[in-house]
Amino acid sequence: MEATHASNVLSPRRLGLLLRRDVAYGYRSTLIAAASAAGVAVLIAVLTAIGGVRASEPLYVTLFSIVLYVGGFVYTSMVFRELHRGGATLFLTLPSSSLEKFASKAVVTSVGFAAAALAFMTATSALAELVCTLAFGSRRGVFNPFDREILNMVAVYLVAQAIFLAGSVYFRKLALLKTLGLVSAFGFAASLLWGLLAWLLMRDHFIVEWAGSSRSIRPDAALESLFADLSTGRVALPAVLETVRRVGEVLYWALLAPACWVIAYLKMREKEV
Repeated sequence: MEATHASNVLSPRRLGLLLRRDVAYGYRSTLIAAASAAGVAVLIAVLTAIGGVRASEPLYVTLFSIVLYVGGFVYTSMVFRELHRGGATLFLTLPSSSLEKFASKAVVTSVGFAAAALAFMTATSALAELVCTLAFGSRRGVFNPFDREILNMVAVYLVAQAIFLAGSVYFRKLALLKTLGLVSAFGFAASLLWGLLAWLLMRDHFIVEWAGSSRSIRPDAALESLFADLSTGRVALPAVLETVRRVGEVLYWALLAPACWVIAYLKMREKEV
């Protein structure tokens, strides 16, 4: 490899070597965790088969969501830990550009982890179904990685994990907990703003009732009917709320992940100086 590299250079060859390094990093712990998770999943499938749980219940979808979101966010939050520990010098002096180092981590924790989770749950469900069929004659059907619901979950993960990638770069310790704290605070503030906007637009349709010294607020019949129609899709949101919803979707799907990538990359560059 070349001795020096510009920070914004992206070489496919060097990126491939970095990807191999990041995939192999801590592989023993990864294999142990995967084997343990597979064992738990098979055990749950067997126990539910013994308990007579209906075959239509989405057991493998639920298990996949846990593997994807919990496992993915934990893994992403730890991916830059070598940047904050004794291995920082080795990582920062790797014969590759800053962009290549960051791109490798981003790819492994996003597309790489999602693909691994899909393959893992498919193989695990096949094993569980084989055991349940042979032992109890019970079948749910093997996990389908191409189901629309599953693909939607993966799409949500690919965006949301960028937040934890940035947290992994920014926080030296407890990156997962600190990132979750920030996300929770932001979600709470956004919920307050959304509730305030809804209150300002619909406050004339709320009824205040007093029972002694306690007060309760409930929607009137017209607003309850509107909520029911909204839940069934018979009517659309008011124009202002619909605009806010659409803006939120654009911010999430188009801007959130790129913004987190830029923030994380710039922070990593600071540590290299």
